[in-house]
Amino acid sequence: MFGWGELGIVIILAIILLGPDKLPEVFRTLGKIYGEYKKAKRRFELELIYGYEIPSREIIDELVKKRMDELGVTDFKDFGKKL
Repeated sequence: MFGWGELGIVIILAIILLGPDKLPEVFRTLGKIYGEYKKAKRRFELELIYGYEIPSREIIDELVKKRMDELGVTDFKDFGKKL
């Protein structure tokens, strides 16, 4: 990664090459690109965990109810005790 010296050189070069007028626009664009990257990365992680789409609340409730029936639990408060 960059140290303070290298970061300072990059900032000075950016100011010289781009000028102070275009610098905020460039940083705004870089911020949007980074935000899209983080969003795509999170979506990919969720696809690896859950499959192609995030399960809906109804599917999760159905799976919990099925597991509770398998364990013979009738009350949700007792669910943790039987695991």
